Amino acid sequence: MDDFSRVQIAAACALRQFFDPDMPETLVPFLDQLLNKLLILLQNDDQMVQKAAIEALIGIAEFSNEHFKNFYNFVMPDLKSILVNANDKSNHKLRSIALQCTSNVGLAIGKEKFRDDLEKIMEVLKSLQESDTNIHILKTCHSICKCICKEFLPYMSTVMPPLVEYAQLEIDKDLDDECDDSIHEVKLGDGTIRITRSDLLDGKSTACNVFVIFAQTLQEAFYPWISQAASILIPLLNFYMDYYVRESAISAMSCCVLLNFRKRKGLLKMESS
Repeated sequence: MDDFSRVQIAAACALRQFFDPDMPETLVPFLDQLLNKLLILLQNDDQMVQKAAIEALIGIAEFSNEHFKNFYNFVMPDLKSILVNANDKSNHKLRSIALQCTSNVGLAIGKEKFRDDLEKIMEVLKSLQESDTNIHILKTCHSICKCICKEFLPYMSTVMPPLVEYAQLEIDKDLDDECDDSIHEVKLGDGTIRITRSDLLDGKSTACNVFVIFAQTLQEAFYPWISQAASILIPLLNFYMDYYVRESAISAMSCCVLLNFRKRKGLLKMESS
């Protein structure tokens, strides 16, 4: 990571091969040195170097868990600087990845510490959603909801519309190409985006997983959105193009059915009493 840009990118990407969720303690002895290197790369003028560093930080935060707490005050200022200053259209992807990283850091260190930065992070998320929702923004919603639990409720009206829209993205039927790198033009919001087949399918699967975490975390508070979620998930139960989309849709639909059952059961108890 002390070498020139292309080697720095490769080195940062290589770090992800060492993240083992079953053995997070293997990272701990190296955290100080790794994070110091990655923070230097975050300040690089090469956007590709910055992206590689942020993606490595995402993995470190995810797998080091509570061990990341000691580094929060060193890492978060640089990430917030990117969120605030890299605000032109060409930096949209960089900001989205940085946003996902902040949510992973928040999940690692807990909501008590993360709450101080939450309002600013949600402002950035809203502004990014207005121009283009992508998979990094979906994963951000997933992690923040999991981190702050029912405190996420005030943000549901902001995050649900683009989440629903992303879950409903459809493969371009005119493009008869099953290659993962094939480019599809799909409608999103008021415009059209160009997205690879693999990213589109991964995004649909991720959107379904966000429904899962909303239902599991918010519980009965998610009830107002169950009907809307179900109307999207039911067609995806038979989504023949991708197994992972079907699997995620089944998990999400199971959560919705369970919540609906509990709600009805509660209503029945009230009526009988």
